[in-house]
Amino acid sequence: LDRFYLKELDYSSLTVTAIVMYRNKIFQKYLGRLRSAILVEIKKDREGEMVDHGLVKKAIMQFIYVGYEQKVNIAKVKESNEFDWIGERSLRVYDEEFEAPLKAATAVFFRENSLQWRRTMTCHEYVTKVHKHFR
Repeated sequence: LDRFYLKELDYSSLTVTAIVMYRNKIFQKYLGRLRSAILVEIKKDREGEMVDHGLVKKAIMQFIYVGYEQKVNIAKVKESNEFDWIGERSLRVYDEEFEAPLKAATAVFFRENSLQWRRTMTCHEYVTKVHKHFR
């Protein structure tokens, strides 16, 4: 369909249509819950709890995938279960819907914790703790 019929009629490819439908019907509906769940997992990781980093990465990638708009090609990477997305994309959704709340949550986390750490730790312990969080 993509190579002949849709191209001849100047319609969007099936991949682009699927991304648009996913963005409009599913992603927008669950955007708030997805973002909150990711931020909770990031906070757990900062507090030293075990987190599935692969799952968090895949969840964050949803914000990037919905930014693909035209000429998208999705291909399976050889000898892997991963897919490679190639095409024109915009990071606007990622920037506005995920990165901005992440920066705000990060600022709150470090503001609250740095005050607590300064009150309860020696200078050396404080610097070590801060260094650990920036790795």
